[in-house]
Amino acid sequence: MAKAGWLLIVCSLLLVCSCSKDEEVERVPDFKDMMKESAYHDLGNTSKDIEISTVLKSRLKEKDLEVRIAILKADYLTMAESGKMGKTVLFMDVGNKKLDSDFLPFLSLDGTADISYYIDDNKLTDDIDGVEVNQAIIRAMVTWNNITCSNPGLYRREFDPGLATGFVLKFFQDEGLVDPDPPGSYEYVADILHAGWFPRDFFDLLIENGGDFILAATFDLIFIDQNGEPIDLDNNGKADSAIREIYYNDAFSYAVGDHIDIETVALHEAGHGLSQGHFGTLFQIDKTGRFQFAPRAVMNAGYTGLQTRIAKTDQAGHCSNWSSWPER
Repeated sequence: MAKAGWLLIVCSLLLVCSCSKDEEVERVPDFKDMMKESAYHDLGNTSKDIEISTVLKSRLKEKDLEVRIAILKADYLTMAESGKMGKTVLFMDVGNKKLDSDFLPFLSLDGTADISYYIDDNKLTDDIDGVEVNQAIIRAMVTWNNITCSNPGLYRREFDPGLATGFVLKFFQDEGLVDPDPPGSYEYVADILHAGWFPRDFFDLLIENGGDFILAATFDLIFIDQNGEPIDLDNNGKADSAIREIYYNDAFSYAVGDHIDIETVALHEAGHGLSQGHFGTLFQIDKTGRFQFAPRAVMNAGYTGLQTRIAKTDQAGHCSNWSSWPER
């Protein structure tokens, strides 16, 4: 009898934070502690079917597995001024397990070892021209792809105006929580989906008043077994990822090189899409009330202004995930 498998969603959220680099700082323990805390938010049964390639169907048949999708958790960041710091929201109880996740070449939903991405031009911000939005996101993806220690075969799938996207969006839509136009879809589009810009209320579904401080969110879909446990077929201690989806909060003002810089935000979220988590310690400057991270890097748990170059810590994290790809 075939074992049932599901996919789980991990979500990472980018939020706004003001910072200073050069002034004397003092650590604020409350913020550091809050970054380690978790909350639990039960969304009920979120498992869904997903269409997969004939290649993957054959591989799963050999391993006596079937595939579905469900929502696991969300990692979010906040505006420092809000008094809230990024912590994990669990959507499914997995006990005390602390799981990271990674793509696995032979479990790719399109049957290849290359990592694809897609930008949904149907759901872009009105703040700037759509061509500029695309160029900013593409630059962010190329920046990660240019790190020489890795070869994920990253490529862009061309936009199809008639294609509906967004598993997470479709789930919230089916639950009657959102009424998107255009709608979402449970269909596989690419390994990393830039799903577009969404209203404040969408992010309130992740955490109370989340639309006030969440800047962007990256959801991670991972395989789980018939008992709801994450699948780790390569036994590396990490759940096996299938899809990642990035959602941007349209309640904020975006620009290129100003206001909230799209390329900076996309670079951070693409880091999550490529398996990186947050790192860095948050500090507060008492005299000014401003905040900073140490070290400052793309994958800090907050928006710290224009930052389109990969820091050493970012590169180290990326190389640890991808230097042996596609061998696992």
